[in-house]
Amino acid sequence: MMDIGTGLRRGELLGLQRDCVDLERKTITVRRSLVRRLKGAPVIHEPKTAAGG
Repeated sequence: MMDIGTGLRRGELLGLQRDCVDLERKTITVRRSLVRRLKGAPVIHEPKTAAGG
């Protein structure tokens, strides 16, 4: 499981796509996250800041 030991939030994990993972450098970059809405389907959002926080 990737969520153990990464420190990522659930929405960040669910927003991961291939362009977020660099296997050579062994890094994950959070570029988007899945956000649940009260009504309607979940949507993908970019992080709140350039630092991803």
